[in-house]
Amino acid sequence: MSFDGVIIEKLPKVYSKDLVEVIFKLPYTKRQNLIDIDLGTPKTVGNYLSALEEEGFLKSVRVGKEKLYLNQKLMNILEN
Repeated sequence: MSFDGVIIEKLPKVYSKDLVEVIFKLPYTKRQNLIDIDLGTPKTVGNYLSALEEEGFLKSVRVGKEKLYLNQKLMNILEN
């Protein structure tokens, strides 16, 4: 099953094509990236990112004042 197919299955209310494109554009994303493409308010996109992290799709790390969400699967692909 594809990565977006798994997201659709586990988080149907969170999934959107635009969201998957953002999290695969770079090996990390942040709230502002999702806000910039009008996926929702800061609270909504925060909920999306938290849900993706809870399901193991992303891993958050704090860098200074900002929280980045790492796409571990994409990072593994890029490292190999």
